[in-house]
Amino acid sequence: MLHSEKGNLIAFLQPRPGKKQRTGRLSSRWDRLVDKVRRSYQSLKERLDHHEKVCSELRGAHGLRIVHPPSWDWREADERFRRFLKLRYNYHRTWLWVNGILAVLGSLLTPVPGPNLFFFYPAARAFGHYHARQGAAAALDSAKWSFEAEPLLGRVQAHLADLQRVKPEMAELEKRYQMKWLAKHLDAMRGR
Repeated sequence: MLHSEKGNLIAFLQPRPGKKQRTGRLSSRWDRLVDKVRRSYQSLKERLDHHEKVCSELRGAHGLRIVHPPSWDWREADERFRRFLKLRYNYHRTWLWVNGILAVLGSLLTPVPGPNLFFFYPAARAFGHYHARQGAAAALDSAKWSFEAEPLLGRVQAHLADLQRVKPEMAELEKRYQMKWLAKHLDAMRGR
């Protein structure tokens, strides 16, 4: 966890080992349809806000190890992360309702020929917000949180305005926590 120049929390999640993709020929029409929907959803998920992906991934977490800069003690890291989760929960709850209502209204256009984007896009977004809200709720309910100060995060935090100065530290963080996208996301999010 870091905080941006504006004081907003930037949370990252170490990737979990993913499910193995099916290889070979898919046996039935249903399997191919499910696979196509899954790939489409993964493609959409790549374009989502990073914090939504973090919250969604927390759904199945049984415990959290929160890594923070050494300038924060564990109480401050705990408070910041809980506040982040509460804000994300409320945000996704609101947008779940908005997109759910839009999907219902879009479903009224089902008799119109052609792709019903007025239904599918809000339905997919409602699904994403549902998962993110569930993840934030699960993390808030989890009693298994551990905290660890990471000196490399302290150095990156001190130089968020000029990430070029801490390229070696970011490379080490990416290697240590298997986050090959850290530099890209930090660069995109530091001004928020």
